[in-house]
Amino acid sequence: ALSSREPARAIAVRVHEAPQNGPDAPVVLWFHGGGLFLGSARGEDVLARYFAARLKATVVSVDYRLTPEYPWPSALDDCEDSARAAATRWPRRPMLVAGMSAGGYYAIQLALVLAHAASSDAAPRVDVRGHVAIAPMVGPFTHFDSVGACWELALFPHRAI
Repeated sequence: ALSSREPARAIAVRVHEAPQNGPDAPVVLWFHGGGLFLGSARGEDVLARYFAARLKATVVSVDYRLTPEYPWPSALDDCEDSARAAATRWPRRPMLVAGMSAGGYYAIQLALVLAHAASSDAAPRVDVRGHVAIAPMVGPFTHFDSVGACWELALFPHRAI
């Protein structure tokens, strides 16, 4: 677990390390997909292990809080807190933020939040060397009726009966 800005709360993570990792191995913060309301770090273990082995990296898969139980910006706060805690836990190691679908959206948002924070004196700097967003959930796609219908069905399947 990594520390959170909320004193009584820790952020669950799954850490995957390649056996050949050296002391300078990059740290990849991985944010799972799931449309903001589904998914888990455990659900993407195979992918995280693959990235760890191929990149010779430490992949930290973050179990951020999901909507609708936790409203915005709870998940983004978890992503930011995990980046700050990872920078403390693995100092002087290059960090990348990455994710797929909703996780890609959070990787982009986190890169922007950390870049903005670096330009101010608000918090200690987190040196993110890059970000990867695989099929990120961004853009005007939510304005189509069919997307709304799919989200409605996913969130409230009993209404389809």
